[in-house]
This record gives sequence, structure tokens and C-alpha cells, in this order.
Amino acid sequence: MDVVHLSPSHHFPTGIVMPISRRYELLGWVSKSDSRYIIEDDYDSEFRLSGQPIPTLQSIDVLEKVIYINTFTKTLSSTVRISL
Repeated sequence: MDVVHLSPSHHFPTGIVMPISRRYELLGWVSKSDSRYIIEDDYDSEFRLSGQPIPTLQSIDVLEKVIYINTFTKTLSSTVRISL
């Protein structure tokens, strides 16, 4: 099983938002195998300062391969949080 955990709305440490084109690339990757999944941690998605909001991976995923967790990293204590 291949699982990718990502925060497309707030890349650490730069704070860059993943563009929609890259999100579609990831959905293409996950669609190539039944054992691939994406865990989308939508950290800071509600704090967009300019422009239209970019859709979440889960909202554009037609194969239901994205597990959406809204701001999960904020709910963990600071001693448990992990950064790669």
C-alpha cells in the first residue's frame, strides 16, 4: 500500500499553496493503483488572503482515494507533531 500524507494549502516551511495543476498530477498518480491513497491534511486552508480558494484534493477526487482531514495537525499537541 502506498500512502501520501500532504498539506496542499500550506507547504511547510514556505507556506506555499500547491497549485491546482499539481493536485491533478497527484490524483493521476493515485489512480494508477488500487493500493494508493492520499491523506489530505488541509492545514490553514481557511486562511487564504487573496484570490479564489483552490479546491481540495478530496473535492476533485472522483475515485474516492483521498482521505480528507481538516487541520488535523493543529489538533495534535506540539510534542506530537512531526515534520519531514
